[in-house]
Amino acid sequence: MTGLAIILYLNQPDPQPRERDYSYVGSFFAYAIWIGIGAAAILEWFVIQTKKSFVSRLVPASVAGILFLVSPLQVMVKNYHSHNRSGNYVASDYSYNMLQSCEKEGILYTNGDNDTFPLWYLQEVEDVRKDVRVANLSLLNTNWYVSQLKHKEPKVPISLSDKQIKELAPIPWKKKTIEIDIPPELAKREREIYRNTFKFARPVEQTVLKFDLSPKLFKRYLRVQDYMILNTLYTNKFRKPMYFAVTCSRDNMLDGLQKYLRMDGLAFKITTVPSWTLEPDTLYKNLMERYRYRNLNNPKVYFNENIMSLLQNYRSAFVQLANYYLSTGDRKKVTELMRKSREVMPPSVIPYTNKTIGQWMAAFEIYSGVSNPDSMDMTKYDRQDLQSIGELLMRFRSLKSAQKIFERLVAINPMDVRAKGYLVDIYGSNKEYGKAVALLEDWVKNNPNDKVAKERLEEYRQMLHPEEKPGNERLSRQ
Repeated sequence: MTGLAIILYLNQPDPQPRERDYSYVGSFFAYAIWIGIGAAAILEWFVIQTKKSFVSRLVPASVAGILFLVSPLQVMVKNYHSHNRSGNYVASDYSYNMLQSCEKEGILYTNGDNDTFPLWYLQEVEDVRKDVRVANLSLLNTNWYVSQLKHKEPKVPISLSDKQIKELAPIPWKKKTIEIDIPPELAKREREIYRNTFKFARPVEQTVLKFDLSPKLFKRYLRVQDYMILNTLYTNKFRKPMYFAVTCSRDNMLDGLQKYLRMDGLAFKITTVPSWTLEPDTLYKNLMERYRYRNLNNPKVYFNENIMSLLQNYRSAFVQLANYYLSTGDRKKVTELMRKSREVMPPSVIPYTNKTIGQWMAAFEIYSGVSNPDSMDMTKYDRQDLQSIGELLMRFRSLKSAQKIFERLVAINPMDVRAKGYLVDIYGSNKEYGKAVALLEDWVKNNPNDKVAKERLEEYRQMLHPEEKPGNERLSRQ
């Protein structure tokens, strides 16, 4: 009943957010009892066989004593490193950084227990950012918690009476367009900040926050948590800044409202300007000055796969901010970001769990000079990684570095048509027409039916020897 039966009864979907061994602890206990009964039976049999001599009494006691000591010791030796939490500050620092992402008296919506309880601990025990109201979305479906948010400091703006809160339930809902008035002063201020950030962008001047919202529960009802976020948006009138933690699922961010979310680090702020992806000064200060990254560069500390995956959110923020500074031509800021990222969280300790982030980080590090393509450990990258890194470097206009990447790819696979194509483009941009011609001649030799390659070969031959152009020959004869 505590093993197979509980598996059928719980019917847990796959995957689960964490190991569920505790669900079957009853079967572990029962199994341990049977082991004990079996061990006692073996020892009793041994005593009978040796006819109750002194040895028969000494040996069982000695064996039992040794097993009693060795069994837990063996378990400890094999599992100590993965269960040792000394030096692991991820829960504390991640929660601290999430709170620091919020402006004064902000409201921060969190997803579940793992991104809520550590924040509450920091606030209640260590007095960290007690001005921020942490609102758990799972609990937001209960009336007692909504009442607590309304009445306890720091209070969340909620327009419902206590009686209405007690009667809260999922609301029948069809897709609707939500419109929330924006204070004119705030709209003007945020548009000005946006213009200063993105010089050539012109944000749409709007007086309302406008987005579509569909039913979430059985495609027929609006969940209580969604309704309460809406109620707070209407009641708050942008007096207090509102955020979603990066750990919240997109399904919990009210559909069309997501276009108004700005990534300020480990929290998304609800703004009045659509498609405002980041505010560089805020994000830079968070990543470079406010955040704590204790021991993420310490190879002696154990981090499991879930933690390593969670920590990629830092790298995502570094990449997005570096991409902004790339667009403004601020190579110095990109270099500072890449050095900071490598210093606090080197890949040798926290490996990349997302290939795309790893490719962008590698490209930015090469672009900024933090790493060199000549010294790259090729065993850590497959051909697709190198291809993507090279393409990103071309996008960054770091042609010399891209050239080294593509030359390595061609050395690995001489028939790599994409790598050769990029090399021809790079040679042409660098006016190294001889290299472009040599590469194309070799390609045409092995692929005589490639008309495009032949045309490009002729084009670069003329660039290499401009005096041989037909027009030039007629001029020389005259």
